[in-house]
Amino acid sequence: MVLGNDTATIPATVLNYLAGIRSRTGNNPLRLRIGGNSMDSSVYVPWQATPMLQLTPYASNFNNQPVNYGSLLWDVLKKVSDDLTGAEYLIGVEKFA
Repeated sequence: MVLGNDTATIPATVLNYLAGIRSRTGNNPLRLRIGGNSMDSSVYVPWQATPMLQLTPYASNFNNQPVNYGSLLWDVLKKVSDDLTGAEYLIGVEKFA
């Protein structure tokens, strides 16, 4: 949710923050973990075009908020990587719809 809803709504403040970190990595790309504790219970839905992330009706708490996500997520992550001149992601995919 921090990265906006699509490639046009990525907040400049987030990009500036990540660019500051990226400037300290030298020739190494910035590496970001996507998903946190909810990785195990989130579902990739390939045909879900919008929204990028959709909260699921399953029981959740502050430490585990599973979502359904679609291909738009990959577009946003690519745009962030392009804007930062290098980012890599760790994404745990547990389930497919």
